[in-house]
Amino acid sequence: MTDRWTWPPDSAGAVWDAVPTILVLVSRTGAIRSVNNAFVQTCVMGVDEVVGKPVWEVLPVEVGVAALALWETAIIGSVNVPEQVLTDQNGAVRRISWSLTRVVLGRMEPHLLVTGVDLTAERSAQARLLDRVERDPLTGMGNRLYVRRVLTEWLDAVHGSEVAIFYCDLERFKAVNDQHGHRAGDVVLRSAATRLAEALGPEGVVARLGGDEFVALVRARDSADLRRLTHELRNRVAIPIDIGPSTVKVGLSVGLHVAQRGADTDQALQCADEAMYRSKRPWRFRRRR
Repeated sequence: MTDRWTWPPDSAGAVWDAVPTILVLVSRTGAIRSVNNAFVQTCVMGVDEVVGKPVWEVLPVEVGVAALALWETAIIGSVNVPEQVLTDQNGAVRRISWSLTRVVLGRMEPHLLVTGVDLTAERSAQARLLDRVERDPLTGMGNRLYVRRVLTEWLDAVHGSEVAIFYCDLERFKAVNDQHGHRAGDVVLRSAATRLAEALGPEGVVARLGGDEFVALVRARDSADLRRLTHELRNRVAIPIDIGPSTVKVGLSVGLHVAQRGADTDQALQCADEAMYRSKRPWRFRRRR
């Protein structure tokens, strides 16, 4: 039979500092009693800088509120605090999730053990993966998945707003491909995407849905400004594009739909698509004449 392991009396501190999870010991008054090496390295604060300070002055205020709630109520077990942003003294931003648990250490009065898991690297990896999934490799703009996600966020029933959706289709693009080849067509697509983004400015979003179709989004403005922006999109794309030995000129059909806050994303895009096809009719009629 194996004897039960007992910790040597001087080993607790070594274990405390070896744990890779952030550990913060908080007294009943809310004062920080101890932190481990993971805290020092992640938060870039020395032990002497934080010991004795109220936990809500060092950690996100949500952690302080949770600590007070644990002491003032009969909550049993742990309290989890959703992922919070913490900026260290060097300006680096960390994303950390927190958990608080009552603990009794020997003959000491009860304390709170605050544990923090640094999710920064994980979130960065997720963001890079999401960017690859939502990025059109040819133009560098977002793709259909990206524009659907952004539009859904912007139309959120609680925090969203009206959104102006410009559904765009390049005219005479097939002729460029047929006469000058697909490399020239790729140049046109990249140039059109860049020009659309420049016309919208930093507050707008441009995505390529595929082929020669694009969607542009801006927060809704007054109708006169939206008409002006529609003309600006057409005019910018219509500027001749240098494809090497020659230049080509394409047009732009634009369908505008203003979606209301809380609107369905797919239905809003469909309305903009239908508006774009309606805008094509007079253009094609003029061309046939």
